[in-house]
Amino acid sequence: MLSATRFPRSMLFNICGAVLCSGLSLIALASDAAAKAQIVTFDVPGSRQESGYGTLPFGLNAAGVSTGYYSHRRLSRGFIRTPDGQFTTFTVGKGDDTVPFGINTDGAITGYFFSVEDAFSHGFYRDPSGQFTIFDAPGAGGFYGTDPILINDSGTVAGYFGDDNNAIHGFIRTVDGNLTVLDVAGAGTQSDQGTYVGSLNASGALTGYILDNDYNAHGFFRGKNGKVAIFDVPDATGTTPSGINDRNTICGYDTDANGASHAFVRTADGTFSYFDVDGAGTDAGEGTVAYAINTKGLIGGYYVDSNSAYHGFVRTPKGKIKLIDAPGAGTGAVQGTFVQSVNDAGEVLGAYIDSNNVRHGFVWTSK
Repeated sequence: MLSATRFPRSMLFNICGAVLCSGLSLIALASDAAAKAQIVTFDVPGSRQESGYGTLPFGLNAAGVSTGYYSHRRLSRGFIRTPDGQFTTFTVGKGDDTVPFGINTDGAITGYFFSVEDAFSHGFYRDPSGQFTIFDAPGAGGFYGTDPILINDSGTVAGYFGDDNNAIHGFIRTVDGNLTVLDVAGAGTQSDQGTYVGSLNASGALTGYILDNDYNAHGFFRGKNGKVAIFDVPDATGTTPSGINDRNTICGYDTDANGASHAFVRTADGTFSYFDVDGAGTDAGEGTVAYAINTKGLIGGYYVDSNSAYHGFVRTPKGKIKLIDAPGAGTGAVQGTFVQSVNDAGEVLGAYIDSNNVRHGFVWTSK
């Protein structure tokens, strides 16, 4: 149920401490008679409100506590937000960019920071008391460095790192510091090829994808016993899993011959089902992306329309889709609403980009 960010490092900064009180906006959305929904939008106090900057949340735990980063002047700083809107901000290192991704139920956080001292990215683990452990995967180098993005309730951390040739390798790190490198058979070894870890569940099972020597994407599932299975959506040109829950149900998206995305769900026995959200575009870079899935099978994701604007959604286990457009979200290209995480309470964490290309966070709750 723990998923990585939708934005790879190369896009992260272009798309989208003290305890502080948040400036919140609570908005009741129009809804049908069967359900009501609420969106709380938020900005970390002091975040830079200019194009390309703002607040970008990533991780949401079972208690409704979220983490991510915000722009402070020209640097990125980490934040923790409690359900009542209180913020704690933090940095790793001395004046370095800090980008948290994952948070578990106890409040332990993982992510990476870019050190100004060696111009290199390093992984970090922040325990619930606020103490940091810094680590690097063996052989990490090149542009990527070490990028932890996932953490489960056992304290196991997963992510990927780049080598000196910028090829990508997955890794798993247990709470006692034991780190295992994950290279899935068939992964390419050239720049940006390799093994990308996408999601981690409570038992330590993983999903993600590889880019082969021709830069084609193939999905994989790695069970808690370490056994790996490769899978592809039939007739697709690429398969990209992005979420896994505690039942080993996987969600993600495949790419068709036109370059458009279509959402899929793969159950533990390998059975696929597919869906597209009405309004999704059908050209390259458009379509439907299933991003995160909770234990009950609620899926969060987004779709890209024919104007290249983004819209969030949740899909119930019975297939009903509810749209999420954050108030204030822009409607231009690469603007709109992105869903980042779904917890087992049915809460949705996301980000939206407004018409001035400023980023903001939100929490969506169905009542």
